[in-house]
Amino acid sequence: MKLNIFFLSLFFATIIAKESYQSAAYRLKISDLYNLYDQKKVSDTLNLANGILVDHPQSRDTLLVLGNIYFHRKFYDLALNYYLKNLDLKQNFLFNEGELELLEKITSCYLIKKKFLQAEKYIKQLLYKTSVKDQYGQVVKNSLPYSDMINKKYYYEAHFFLGNIFLWKKDFYSAQEKFNLCLKENYYSKLIYLLLSHYLVIHNVAELNLQIEVNNKTNSDKKNIEFSPKKKLEMLKYYYQRYIKTQPTVNYYLLKDDDIVRRVNEYFVNLKKK
Repeated sequence: MKLNIFFLSLFFATIIAKESYQSAAYRLKISDLYNLYDQKKVSDTLNLANGILVDHPQSRDTLLVLGNIYFHRKFYDLALNYYLKNLDLKQNFLFNEGELELLEKITSCYLIKKKFLQAEKYIKQLLYKTSVKDQYGQVVKNSLPYSDMINKKYYYEAHFFLGNIFLWKKDFYSAQEKFNLCLKENYYSKLIYLLLSHYLVIHNVAELNLQIEVNNKTNSDKKNIEFSPKKKLEMLKYYYQRYIKTQPTVNYYLLKDDDIVRRVNEYFVNLKKK
């Protein structure tokens, strides 16, 4: 009888150890997974990830890595499938950055797919998790981000995303407000100068003046702005020079949008020929 109880206890202990997301064996596997992912060993990473999911189907770190692999291969729907599945799980990430990276990647997918309402939903979550809160858990208005490096990174990432959305909504000045916040801290500077240059290249002065008139109806601070062809050209030259001189910043979203780079460069090549 005692022997049976011993083997039964051993059996359940094995199951618990196998399923534990805090076990040393599990932590080691996740560490190896991230190392392979960082080394860009895609096939090895996929093999290990799928192996981990057999024993730990709710491993959020593993699902995040799988999503990231397909994200970087530009299979955004497949990546989004892994990311959204990840949200439904209650298991904690092994590393604190996991939750913020997940929200950032979901936002990136929706922005690339130009689904701005969905993107804004996750941007708000990202800002809430990286902003200073009062004693009741409410976000303090005009607050600075948490001081630690990880929270700060994703805080400015969220504002960078909002700037992109405002550009697509043809709200140049609201985009500038968000971008200026990032530029003060030198976040995504090269991309921001490129995006602002591109926006001015593809919109003519009449469209920009119309946009200003619409903005003036809701914001009296913008009443005296004159967007003349001369003013547009001055701004374009300024942004383009800053774009050329600024060192690249790592960002997944729009990092390799060759069409935007080509259009902006062509504009200035043609301008020099005149």
